[in-house]
Amino acid sequence: MKAITRTIKQALAQAQAKASKHPSSKALLEFDKAGGASGRTHSNLFKSTIALKYYGVSETIAASWLWSKYQDRYPNLFSQVNLVINKVYTSSNSFTPTTSNNKRTIPTSSMTKRKLTDDVIHNNIKKVISYDKPIPKDRPNIHLLPEDILWSIHKSKTLICIGNSVFDFSTRTLAEHGIAVNDAQFIVANPMSKKLGTTQEGKRSARCKDNASSKPSLLVFECDIVKGFRNQAKIIFFLADIFPLIVAHSSGNKSYHAWFKAPTTQTEIIKAKELLIAVGGDPASLRECQLVRMPNAYRDNGNKQKLVFYKPHSMSGKINTDLLSKYYNEFVSQKGGSV
Repeated sequence: MKAITRTIKQALAQAQAKASKHPSSKALLEFDKAGGASGRTHSNLFKSTIALKYYGVSETIAASWLWSKYQDRYPNLFSQVNLVINKVYTSSNSFTPTTSNNKRTIPTSSMTKRKLTDDVIHNNIKKVISYDKPIPKDRPNIHLLPEDILWSIHKSKTLICIGNSVFDFSTRTLAEHGIAVNDAQFIVANPMSKKLGTTQEGKRSARCKDNASSKPSLLVFECDIVKGFRNQAKIIFFLADIFPLIVAHSSGNKSYHAWFKAPTTQTEIIKAKELLIAVGGDPASLRECQLVRMPNAYRDNGNKQKLVFYKPHSMSGKINTDLLSKYYNEFVSQKGGSV
């Protein structure tokens, strides 16, 4: 929770700075004043969620934080948080950076804390989109079940964490989960190391850093700050020249998610994560214990998280280390370039 706490504090600090110039935004600072009647979205919870979305906090992190912050304040917590997340994050308003000083920091304590400004990231995005990478026209079997996809990537005894929500999840072997994976809208893409781990608060959990994989086999790219599915696809297939692309699917809302094969060395894994973030990837999706959308499952809003690309044999493919070095230097080390 400490990493999440830092993320939220940064967002709220930005809200406070904005409120000093715009009195109408002072409502965002009422973060700790809960109360209100159960069964409806309380105004402070709602305003807090708006602030988190506005400052680029991902939907999953926001839900986890709101749950932890308000869990003792509402009798029907899950209903409150799910309602506010659905209201705010499924709206048409998209995240727009307010200053050129906002940063995206890679959330892995063992790696270099390289920071990229939003201006640099958005310039990188424009440059990659301008490459106009061709998008394959062939479509995968849309009738594949989530279990079919997972069995083609993982083994029967692989420990997998799946979730019906960000609050309701379990870690079992793929065989033990059985057909339950078809009803789960969330999954931790990378295998878990054990069924239970200990959180930073000392609690036992089926999903935390302690029982996550020490080295990812997959990198999950989510680019919801990029407008338009076609532009997102151009970035995904640009990255597919470097990392073998296994799965790509919609979030059931406004973004595509892509699962790439991860490099094998720690140095290259760090570079790969930094590159994905530099071209618009959500840092939270790159955490080894992060819940992400389950391919071809149904979201709680009824929309299908539709499969748009599927090549499981790419798990045996090779990383193009020459291109990784080239684009790392172009978009990360040199802080990108203007278009």
